Amino acid sequence: MKKYFPFLLILFLCGCKLEPIVPSGVENVKIGNVDILGGTVSGELGLKIKNPNKFSVTVYSIDLDVTIAGVPMGHVKMEDKIKIEKNTEAVYPVKINAKLTDILGGIPKILSAISKKQSNVELKGSIKVGSGIFRHTFPININQEKVQTGKS
Repeated sequence: MKKYFPFLLILFLCGCKLEPIVPSGVENVKIGNVDILGGTVSGELGLKIKNPNKFSVTVYSIDLDVTIAGVPMGHVKMEDKIKIEKNTEAVYPVKINAKLTDILGGIPKILSAISKKQSNVELKGSIKVGSGIFRHTFPININQEKVQTGKS
């Protein structure tokens, strides 16, 4: 065990220096299919994520409450792993599935956002990232105006 202590100490210290991986914006919100029989509305948004670290990291989960044009679209939980290279910023797709009953009162606002081709988007939640055996959870709180919005 003593011969592994320096190695474990180096691993521990490297894992503690993880700079926050926080999404920096939203791009291209697309409202997709409306399934009246299933009672769902699908969509997608591009989540811009920046990795300021000198090493690549993996996103293990994203947990968000999504509001588009003032209409709560529900809770999004993404479990797919995403590898983000060192010192990069890229846009990653996030799928949205809302219940039609939850957004029924907000349909005029959503249609208006699609016709204007822009909307306000609010994301609140968390992102879990890590490198090696070390994982950290960072909060997400984005309120962005005039995001390009359309129909897919």
